Amino acid sequence: MLGFPIEIINKAALAERLIGKFDGIKPVLPVADFFLIMYIIKDATCSAQIEGTRATMIDSLEMRAGLNDSRGPKKTCF
Repeated sequence: MLGFPIEIINKAALAERLIGKFDGIKPVLPVADFFLIMYIIKDATCSAQIEGTRATMIDSLEMRAGLNDSRGPKKTCF
């Protein structure tokens, strides 16, 4: 299959299965976007920590809600 290592193929297959699971439970979630945004924020926080920052998931949520900025909520990339 295009010469990809078996580890990459297995991870891609797992990702595809997990996306299918999410698609299956989406109808029973009260707010699917909220559910998904938590994973996006978690991933962004982990990436930032790998790069050496001290950001936490709570920091990200507070910034998104405008709780750590006296000017109020801002438009973010989320």
